[in-house]
Amino acid sequence: MSEDAVYRPLSVLAVLGFALALISPVAFLGLPLLVVPLLGMPVSWLAIRKLRGATHEYAGMRLAVAALAVNVVIGTSAGGTMALQYLRITNEVKQQMDHYIDMPEQPAR
Repeated sequence: MSEDAVYRPLSVLAVLGFALALISPVAFLGLPLLVVPLLGMPVSWLAIRKLRGATHEYAGMRLAVAALAVNVVIGTSAGGTMALQYLRITNEVKQQMDHYIDMPEQPAR
């Protein structure tokens, strides 16, 4: 039996990071849910760091890298989408307020 065929358990952090990556699209539903990919990023990063030091003890490097990539893409996309929505809404409110302020006063009858 070759050394490559030896069973190595999956890293718990890699599995946790991937689970967070799978549910990270909920971040598009609201600002409080942005915490899911934001938690997934450091968990996946920590899994990669630990797996680099324990390559013969645990498996799951590809899983951890994929989880990190998914968490980064979804986290930045959801955060960017929310930031753009905020800017659009505040710009609309500012335009409405400017329009209201610039309106000439109606003479009293």
